[in-house]
Formats: sequence, structure tokens, C-alpha cells
Amino acid sequence: MAQYSALMIMEKEYGREQMQKFLRYEMGRRLRSRSRGRETEREKPLMEAYPNQGYVHYRKGSVGMYCLKEIIGEEQADAALRTLIDSFAYSGPPYR
Repeated sequence: MAQYSALMIMEKEYGREQMQKFLRYEMGRRLRSRSRGRETEREKPLMEAYPNQGYVHYRKGSVGMYCLKEIIGEEQADAALRTLIDSFAYSGPPYR
């Protein structure tokens, strides 16, 4: 969610066209990542990624969230995030 927030700030500051360019760059970095290239298993879904798979957490997650925002709209995405945060705020582990 922090990365998604950063993307939204960037989009407001630099515009949608620059954001699209940045996201293409980020996706390319994720796909070419050395860490990703050394994996012995297929890439897991975001929810099952290991803690040392930053290329999944930060790049895949933020691009996925931005894509969701593009599909359902920013207001609906923000409302869904608010609901999620309200549901789990101040909860103890496990977070899943």
C-alpha cells in the first residue's frame, strides 16, 4: 500500500503519461531482476511471496494496485483500501 500511495503521488505530480512510462520501466526491472532469474520455482502469487522477494512485493504489488485503480477507478480503489485498513487496523498477527 505504501508503494501504491507513492505511485499516486507521482501521478498527481508528473501526470499519467509519465506514470505509464515509469510503470513500464518498473515492470521491466521486475522481469529482468537478478533475484527473479535465480529462482528455482515458479513465481508465487503476491500473497505467498517470501520476505526476501522484494522484486515481487514492491514491483509486482504496486503495478497490480495501479492496474486495479485503472480498471475500477481511483475512488473505488481508495474506498476498498479504506475498508481493508478498517478491517485489520490494530489487529495482531497473523495478518492473512
